[in-house]
Amino acid sequence: MYQTQEYNDFNEILRLLEFSLEIQESIRNYYVKNSKWISKQSELAYEGEAPNFPLCKRKPFTRLIVVIYKLIEVSKKYKNLSIPDTIFKNTISDVSLRAKLYENKTNEIGLDIDSVVWFRHIFNIVIFKIGTIQFQLFHMIYLDEEFLGEPYMTFPEKWKKQLPSGAPVINVHIQKGADLTPEAVSNSFIIAGEFFRKYFPKHDYKAFICYSWFLYPGLREFLQMDSRIMQFADRFTIIGSVQDNEDAIRRIYGHRYRAKIDYPKETSLQQKALYKMNLLGRSCGIILR
Repeated sequence: MYQTQEYNDFNEILRLLEFSLEIQESIRNYYVKNSKWISKQSELAYEGEAPNFPLCKRKPFTRLIVVIYKLIEVSKKYKNLSIPDTIFKNTISDVSLRAKLYENKTNEIGLDIDSVVWFRHIFNIVIFKIGTIQFQLFHMIYLDEEFLGEPYMTFPEKWKKQLPSGAPVINVHIQKGADLTPEAVSNSFIIAGEFFRKYFPKHDYKAFICYSWFLYPGLREFLQMDSRIMQFADRFTIIGSVQDNEDAIRRIYGHRYRAKIDYPKETSLQQKALYKMNLLGRSCGIILR
């Protein structure tokens, strides 16, 4: 077939994502037969507001193809910003990771709606995987009654004065399966600091922040202090918490089950958390610059 530059760019993204050869071939064949339609869908994919993007209404396999196609544009933006190829490859690996999780769950090739919505951060060039951690250009928000209109977390006024709402920060995210050894995490934070100072100097961030179940103090009741989760949490000063265990249960078990006997018990964390769900929650932590 005649190979256009667009085809070559698509193929290069596909190579970087490191899918199995079988999946690559399936994706490539679909693209070749539907390239014009995919291009059109790409233009419309993220119109409107999350989570009601047009792409979310497409079939899982179509979502994946369009996301991969849109990464061609992301690659060009990275080059315009002179961001290293290694950061680009590391960042877009989130696509193949989430596609793999979807395949494990459904035995199909594609992406779920949550992943499509999440990838808007990649397309907006505001999230980067640096080392083992994802870092997002962000502005401080306090998930409290003042922001949400209803009670959720509460925060001491001293922190709101020291780190005002809207202040530039870097939001920290932990992917499933991330290497959380102290050495890997420390390296990520060091390189991230250098990265944002070099490539986004106008975003004069005041702190790293993290909203996560990893940081919830209740975990200390049943996890060892030298566990990877605890070592990660100890980097942050906790400034707000809520006993909302939905995110923790979803992250640990996939979803909530009807009976305790139905929950998976494959990992040590799954076993320990099963009868300690009242100790799960969500916290906000910060590391001041």
